[in-house]
Amino acid sequence: MPSVFTKLRRNSKLLGITEPEPNRPLQYTAARQPEKVPIVEHGAKLGPGTYSPPRCRFLELPPELRTQIYDLIASTTRLSPPAVPAKAPRPRAPAFLLACKQTRREFMPILFAMASVSIPITCLDFSPLIRITGGLYRAQLLALRENPNLVIVLKIGMKCSTPQLRRWLTKRAQYMDRLPWNYEIERVKPGNALSRVKMLDAYLGTIAGLKATLHESLQMELLPIEVALIKQRVRDTTQLTGQPLLDFFAGMR
Repeated sequence: MPSVFTKLRRNSKLLGITEPEPNRPLQYTAARQPEKVPIVEHGAKLGPGTYSPPRCRFLELPPELRTQIYDLIASTTRLSPPAVPAKAPRPRAPAFLLACKQTRREFMPILFAMASVSIPITCLDFSPLIRITGGLYRAQLLALRENPNLVIVLKIGMKCSTPQLRRWLTKRAQYMDRLPWNYEIERVKPGNALSRVKMLDAYLGTIAGLKATLHESLQMELLPIEVALIKQRVRDTTQLTGQPLLDFFAGMR
């Protein structure tokens, strides 16, 4: 109990209320005026061991100016997942996604709609891409649908994963909000052109056999992949023969 009264007395002194001492007449004293709190600039040192957090000037800019900055950064950003997620280090996220909730909310739709996105696919096994897109939110998918810089880089190997390719084509035909992917073939050293031409021929033969078993809607999804393989075969063959592309096409007729 004495400790409770000690706290009460201590609070009363803070409020400016004085108690009469024994053997002295009762006197009234005016309460003290509250002291003015000094204005402290953000980022200034308050004392030993204390520091005021810096002030974020970026969020004080007009929304239109912030959007222009977001556009500039997003247009120069390249997004690509690691080829081997279990071993390769995870790529760094853009700083605006990690700064605060407001910058993340404002920047993410612009980033997904403008950044250059490159996805490596090996042996036509699209299961990593299916897993990545399956983990995105609908708002992110809608932003990606407006992005013209989505590229699937096909890495040609010794085998062709026909079941995974069929699965990819089926999902592409079923989804209403299909992403506008562009297909490219991975670049290799000039000395490997001959071996890759043989692998491209094997891929084209596998695709021709698969196309005969597919529905018309799946054939339309397979067509861009087939065109990318044919274009790369023409480039590699032209590199080997030294003929211009037009002369090579004329010889194929």
